[in-house]
Amino acid sequence: MGQQYETLDPRGNGDSVEAQLLGFHRIVLRIGSVLMVLLAMGGCPERKGAATPTTCTEAYAQCMQLPSGPLGICNPTDCSPGQKPPCLKCVGQH
Repeated sequence: MGQQYETLDPRGNGDSVEAQLLGFHRIVLRIGSVLMVLLAMGGCPERKGAATPTTCTEAYAQCMQLPSGPLGICNPTDCSPGQKPPCLKCVGQH
């Protein structure tokens, strides 16, 4: 059988290059794992206290079509006679 040669660190540290790469790979995986956990935990913050309005005051803002209904978007619309702009209507998103 042929001889096996171990590639030594050219700086003379005694560790093989493969062992150093394996250690580096483990560090990168740990850092990546920690970052993924932090991103998953951060996520989107919950909206506390701020209820979605049922009347529109700003174009393209979220609104509720009904108090317990689906979310909608405040779309600009034609004003009724005597109504002052901006004239907005809550329209379903889907």
